[in-house]
Amino acid sequence: MKRVNKVLLIALGIFTLSNGLVKGQQQAMFTQYMFNGLAINPAYAGSCETLSATAHFRSQWTGFEGAPVTQSFSMHGPLRNDKVAPGLMVLHDKVGVTSLTTFAPSYAYRIHYAGHGVLSLGIQANISNAKVMFSELNPTNESDVALNRNVHRWHPNFGVGAYYYTNKYYIGLSVPMLLKNDFSTDTDSDANDNSIGEMRPFFALTGGCVFAINPDLALKPNIMLRSNYAAPVTMDLNTNIYFMETVGLGVSYRWKESVAAIAEIFITENVRMAYSFDFIVNNINKAATGSHEIMLNYRFPFTKKKIVTPRYF
Repeated sequence: MKRVNKVLLIALGIFTLSNGLVKGQQQAMFTQYMFNGLAINPAYAGSCETLSATAHFRSQWTGFEGAPVTQSFSMHGPLRNDKVAPGLMVLHDKVGVTSLTTFAPSYAYRIHYAGHGVLSLGIQANISNAKVMFSELNPTNESDVALNRNVHRWHPNFGVGAYYYTNKYYIGLSVPMLLKNDFSTDTDSDANDNSIGEMRPFFALTGGCVFAINPDLALKPNIMLRSNYAAPVTMDLNTNIYFMETVGLGVSYRWKESVAAIAEIFITENVRMAYSFDFIVNNINKAATGSHEIMLNYRFPFTKKKIVTPRYF
């Protein structure tokens, strides 16, 4: 009970730190968030108990001109002493004429509780390169200076997170971005608000568990809550069922936005692939057909004694 209380206190502390800072615009979003933990929480580094590399591709709102397209690559793993786990994530997000490329090295410190689980505390540094190609808009008013000037800027940021996991469940809380990044077209601080957009802090709360129905079937529900500035909390609900640790089928629901079908296959003991398709349930479905997402993960084999969590997480 003391260990559980300690985990809850740390999680509450991070939540308090993020309260009042969870103000933000759109962040890159994945339906398969449960397969791409480092994109949400730096404390996820090392939780696979082996060197893990994940490539992710998402094409959102197919058929909608200028819709978001996102690619990410992450790699992380524990060092020999098992207490420290470095990681790296590279993410590219393009929406219309804007694009954002982020490099995010991370560091996690892991506390092992014998027979109970692992508490990981993580921090990451974000270096983002923002580009806005106004010249591609072909404005009708060519004398409009604001629409004939491209923007190309670098912005630093950092994030924190906590992640606790056992071989049966996990819970994580993170603030991937703690600072506000302002991409403004006007360098005059006294000018009116001519901002083309802002990236502001947000927090994410994730959790999941796995139930063994029988030796050949396992059920794994997941949940994610996210909050941005001046926007309601969004919720993702997901349930996957696994057959003989070889094939996984699942369904996800993003509150008032989409329903997704997910298929996952373990090609080998160390290679897994997943595909998902989002069916849009809000008004965007009048202009778009849905969203596609593909994930490929490879886990480099370590010695068996280092594997303390099931392959589902």
